[in-house]
Amino acid sequence: MAGRPLKFKSVNALQEQIAAYFEECDEEKRPYTVTGLALYLETTRDTITDYEDRGEFSDTIKSAKERILQQKEEMLCRSAGQVAGIIFDLKNNYSKHYKDKIEQEITGNQNINVTIVRK
Repeated sequence: MAGRPLKFKSVNALQEQIAAYFEECDEEKRPYTVTGLALYLETTRDTITDYEDRGEFSDTIKSAKERILQQKEEMLCRSAGQVAGIIFDLKNNYSKHYKDKIEQEITGNQNINVTIVRK
């Protein structure tokens, strides 16, 4: 199946660029973001997702996203009141793990559990 040529020809080339992104963020005291990573790589969030679905690049992208997630979680723990933006980011970029969930139990002749998930 033919498609666009890959921007990164090897996992090592991608890993080097990702490491450089994190280093630049650390030096400039900027938070890590998925969009920031995409811009640094001169690509898009969709392309990052495409690479995450490619076997040989999957672990590299997942690892980068986990590092971004770790920083967000730590920021959330350290923040004193200013958490709305961090929560928004977690829900939108890591919805598999972070989402609003309401559970309600209704009793009567039958037990019915209703879960409402807001996205």
